[in-house]
Amino acid sequence: SLWDIDEMVTAGLLTSDSRGRFPARAVSVVQLAATLAQRGIAPRNLRSLRSSAENTAGLVDQVVAPTRTQHSAVARERSAADAAELAEVSARLYAELLRIAVDENA
Repeated sequence: SLWDIDEMVTAGLLTSDSRGRFPARAVSVVQLAATLAQRGIAPRNLRSLRSSAENTAGLVDQVVAPTRTQHSAVARERSAADAAELAEVSARLYAELLRIAVDENA
């Protein structure tokens, strides 16, 4: 609902551009956050996930920045591919660490 999206914006899970548009991946963020909300985890409690994602994105950017700043199109494409791969590996690592923590608390 619109209220849920408003709450996600307030919590910092979603940010729009200067025209008020959200990125394409916002649909997935809304769906996943709504699933967690239905299970009792409110969007305001997910701020740490957003912060963690931003911190990891910063690390990825540091790694790929030297390649990204090269002037060739091939280097920029390689930089984008490397960033996507590092993001995927980071997400998988986070998922495994979360599973370990949940198992330890079970």
